[in-house]
Amino acid sequence: MVGRSLDPEFQTCLSHTFSLEPEGVTQVSAYLKASAHLLPALFELSEKAGIALATEKLLA
Repeated sequence: MVGRSLDPEFQTCLSHTFSLEPEGVTQVSAYLKASAHLLPALFELSEKAGIALATEKLLA
């Protein structure tokens, strides 16, 4: 969230929920960036598979 700050109440809730070492923040950031690229591709594959299954079921 570049240029935005978290709601103070939410930030307080997060700080009481868990804490990360600086190395962990880097790892979480990398994971989220990878997920942001991977999830749309997985959703597209899932949609195509669902369409293929429905088509196959209709033709059977």
